[in-house]
Amino acid sequence: MLIAQSLGEYAGGGGGIASGMATSVQNGARWLQLSLREDRTLWIAAAVCVVLFLVVTRRRSGPL
Repeated sequence: MLIAQSLGEYAGGGGGIASGMATSVQNGARWLQLSLREDRTLWIAAAVCVVLFLVVTRRRSGPL
């Protein structure tokens, strides 16, 4: 009985995992939109840090 209940949840009975994943993706997309709109300077600073990190690590990993 427990296996049948688990299979029903995984297969989409009563929402299931697919519905939960879709909700999580929608919530994540909504958070990203709001964050980009409200914290634009923070995202720009983070992108600059990532680019600088990549530049520094590529220089170090070059030929010795």
